[in-house]
Amino acid sequence: MPVRITVTGGVCQGGAHPVGQEFIVEGGTPAGGMCADAWNVIAPYVMTLRHGGNLPWAEREGMVEIHCPDPKGITILIERVDRGQVATGRAAPGSLEECDRR
Repeated sequence: MPVRITVTGGVCQGGAHPVGQEFIVEGGTPAGGMCADAWNVIAPYVMTLRHGGNLPWAEREGMVEIHCPDPKGITILIERVDRGQVATGRAAPGSLEECDRR
């Protein structure tokens, strides 16, 4: 199942992720360049949701909100989506996800 990652608030101290930025994960990693620190924190939650699991403390099934490891950083919403809700199923050229599809 695809998972959408959305930056919902805060300020990325590295300047990499503005509020409203979205990533879609259909394979192993998000296409488009999510920073390694944020990805390392959210990857277990993304994989849980991708494979149909839920997190017991989440307000709704199929979603969870996580804060970047930087205390002044961003808030990230992770939600399972239907394939029909995915705007593009294509990975960015040269991304790890594109390499996984080869």
